Amino acid sequence: MVRQLNRPVSGINKFSGDPVEYQQFKRQFRTRALNNSDSFDEKMTFLKQFNAGESNSIVSMYSPLESENGFKAVFSQLDKQHGDIDIIVNAFITKSRLSAAKPPRQQIDYLEKTQRRHYCNNLFITASLRTAPKMVL
Repeated sequence: MVRQLNRPVSGINKFSGDPVEYQQFKRQFRTRALNNSDSFDEKMTFLKQFNAGESNSIVSMYSPLESENGFKAVFSQLDKQHGDIDIIVNAFITKSRLSAAKPPRQQIDYLEKTQRRHYCNNLFITASLRTAPKMVL
């Protein structure tokens, strides 16, 4: 009865295949799903539920196997593809480069607002000069 109440409803982020997030997913899945599951059928169901994208296709590939073997094979494959330290480091470096190449959204918003403000000021100045009385020297 207690295990029924502890079923993993939330608290586990779906894993989509990003190696940087794999260890966190694995820890969450272990503590929230595996420790509260009675059978390998349940574990495979939870694994399918909390995976998306590329990693979900790995789970689907091993789903036809007997649940205990399939479950072990899925985690073995996920560990190979996303758990290797070299893969994680490379993914982290790539992610860092991409985020450094793009300015943060707040910076973009600020630049856009600044550009709009300058554009409006220029329009105002231009309109003021057109409507201002001409000075005679």
